Amino acid sequence: MSSLEPQRSLGPCCRLLWRRRVSAPSGPCDSLWTSARSGPFLGSKEIEMLTVSLFVRLEAKPGKEDEVAAFLRQGLQLANQETTTPLWFALRLGPTTFAIFDAFQDEAGRQNHLNGPIAKALMTQAPNLLASPPVIERLEVLGAKLPQ
Repeated sequence: MSSLEPQRSLGPCCRLLWRRRVSAPSGPCDSLWTSARSGPFLGSKEIEMLTVSLFVRLEAKPGKEDEVAAFLRQGLQLANQETTTPLWFALRLGPTTFAIFDAFQDEAGRQNHLNGPIAKALMTQAPNLLASPPVIERLEVLGAKLPQ
């Protein structure tokens, strides 16, 4: 087995899928093959593979923690309106540390989000709520497990 093939611990149909990406194997990996060919499903809507993401770290000013949390909860309403943002999370990492994680199908979706209403609202509120400017990291998605 070459170093590019999967480990022997994978089932035979998964190894077959790895080697023969042309026709679908039969057996327990049928759903894996279907997901690999057509992309994961989110609810009843098929979506393409998420390939890029953002991780934004936010540090609240002392006494502003509840306001930052409320601001992020309101961000969900805006995220739900963004058609190019299929995955969005507001997170609390610690007492004063928060984050936003979102993922996109392509760079165009990520740019739309960075130029959209959530980013504009965040930059407008940052001086009032945050101890330092948001730290925005652009990430590549290597894999994702999404609800089917």
